[in-house]
Amino acid sequence: MPCIMLKTNVKLDETRDAIRKDFGEAISLLPGKSERWLCTVLEDGLDVSLAGSTSPCAMIFVDQYGSANRDACNRLAGRLTDIMEERLHIPPDRVYVAFHETGMWAWQGELF
Repeated sequence: MPCIMLKTNVKLDETRDAIRKDFGEAISLLPGKSERWLCTVLEDGLDVSLAGSTSPCAMIFVDQYGSANRDACNRLAGRLTDIMEERLHIPPDRVYVAFHETGMWAWQGELF
């Protein structure tokens, strides 16, 4: 079960559903991951700054059970950055993407 969390100082408004859909399609860039198990967390309008500036920016966290190779993570990072530029007009140099991998993930009250 992967999770993509977006934290941004931009208001999502009408783009919220489109971003969820885009994230759902993008997660398949990681081998074995799909929208079927994807959890999305979208936090907008936050007090976020990057490099001392409050210009539009975003921090995206990708949490996943298991691991993925560097190339797959790089493709996903590129796609997520493109989504921020396409949907929210945030330039690529104002987007960070962090990947977290774990061997322990629970669902229905038990570890996989």
